Amino acid sequence: MEALKWPLLLAMIGIHLFGRIGEIFEHASNVRFLKLAGADDIKPITSRASVCVGLLAIPAMILESFVQNMGITFWGYLLPSALLLITMWFRFGLIGKFGRCWNLYNYSIPRVPLIKHPIQAFIKHPEYLTRIIDTLALGVMTGAHLSMVVFAACQWILFWQLGLSEQQIHLARTGTFENH
Repeated sequence: MEALKWPLLLAMIGIHLFGRIGEIFEHASNVRFLKLAGADDIKPITSRASVCVGLLAIPAMILESFVQNMGITFWGYLLPSALLLITMWFRFGLIGKFGRCWNLYNYSIPRVPLIKHPIQAFIKHPEYLTRIIDTLALGVMTGAHLSMVVFAACQWILFWQLGLSEQQIHLARTGTFENH
């Protein structure tokens, strides 16, 4: 398994990056539509920081793995790879559900009701959760435990801040705290 470590890691990271690039193109297309519809980014600096943290985690983990020369087991590769593919599949399902309103940032259109996914009855922000799971899975795959903890914690803090901002906007629009 050790001989296949880097080819397998790079293949899985390539698939992950390909998905992220697709999301970025979809985001760019949707943001043009959202801005024309009068949408505003609820918390622009936090939104952009959350995307950057997710993208910067990948080279940081590769670098940490390379420097530490961590070994990888079959299960240490297979289970995180399956998690990455499942979260990617789920996120693309969310993108399809939200259509032109989906974006990487937190654009909100005044006077337009929220689009809800059935999973949101259980998890308020499923996409945020998939991003943190991606970071954890990549950390386990690469053996980059320090980077994994640091970047997952940063993402959690940023997503928590975005969630609070969404609640404040919803409260201002509807007079209620519940936004999903």
